[in-house]
Amino acid sequence: MARPWEFEAHVAKHPVVAAVRDHVNGVLSPSAAAIDGSQVDRQRVAELARLGVLSLHSPVGLGGLDAPRPVRRAVEELVNGACGATGFVIAQHTRPAVALARAWETGHCSDFVHEAAGRVATGEWLASTAITHLRRPGLPQVTAVERGGRWVLDGRVDWLTGWGIADVVLIGATAPDDQVLLVVVRATDGGGLAASAPMRLLAMSATGTVTLTLTGFEIPADAIVALVPGPVWRVADESGACDARPAAFGLLATVIDRLSDALPAGSAAAHRVDDAASRARDIRSQSYALADGPDGADTRALRLDLRARQLDLLTQLATSLVVAGGGRATVKGCNGERLVREALFHLVSGQTGEVRAATLGAVLGPDATAGRTSQSR
Repeated sequence: MARPWEFEAHVAKHPVVAAVRDHVNGVLSPSAAAIDGSQVDRQRVAELARLGVLSLHSPVGLGGLDAPRPVRRAVEELVNGACGATGFVIAQHTRPAVALARAWETGHCSDFVHEAAGRVATGEWLASTAITHLRRPGLPQVTAVERGGRWVLDGRVDWLTGWGIADVVLIGATAPDDQVLLVVVRATDGGGLAASAPMRLLAMSATGTVTLTLTGFEIPADAIVALVPGPVWRVADESGACDARPAAFGLLATVIDRLSDALPAGSAAAHRVDDAASRARDIRSQSYALADGPDGADTRALRLDLRARQLDLLTQLATSLVVAGGGRATVKGCNGERLVREALFHLVSGQTGEVRAATLGAVLGPDATAGRTSQSR
């Protein structure tokens, strides 16, 4: 498959990137439509784990690869450009891997957290994440209270992906004095934790996304990963949400490639796609450069603007792919309808109030966000 941009030579030659590119071409892309209509299973994840995909963010001391950021981005682009559902399941593994590694690096984590950190780092265990509810305004959705040396969690997690194939899940809860408690637990029902049936979603239904209900769910002391001040957690979380996502760039590359193939060479429409590819390359290079630089108020607005422009361009081109494909592009299982649904999914994935306002501003104009409140997926 051709791409509207190439990875830098040292990134393209990295063994994980090279292996993932082959795997994408031979396995993920050809089976993406079938997976979209069924379920991402453990074998699909295990194949990527063997290639090192689950180990990219973890330190070498835990058995991870501690891969450079450009390598991690390249892998994320490749996987998500091939199969969004698989990419989204894999993405949920990253935050627990990082949180567990930080706990391990302190030297004061429990034996269970140490074990989980190692097994997650090597990809032996698949992890998932339940923290997006912490971004919502108003009363906390999941609370944590300490009773007799144990933390007890109550509430509802609206979104948890990978249920049924994940081994452990990182759950965030609001503790007294505006603190955020992060715990890692086995991804199984029982003891006050109950998962819903998998949700039927516009896109990514194959990801095993559920809601979790927590009712007096007791957390042993050895499950605690971190207890941090809420303001500290929110600053770090909101900063990361400002950046354009490699996953969306991966889908954008695929859409541009498919659209180029669907249009007559030399036509006016083909030239416009070439122009769009040039804009995409520019947005990507600027986004990654700013994300790698210092975080500050002077760059935050630019990062948000670039993410909004990325999403606006992605949805425009995905819609154009459906137009170019005609009626057949709307048939369930065809690339056009799947890719446009995945593009729409990226509009709300990892969304905060700031991201929503910037995206609406790009689509509808800067006056469209007046009076909006801050909520998230």
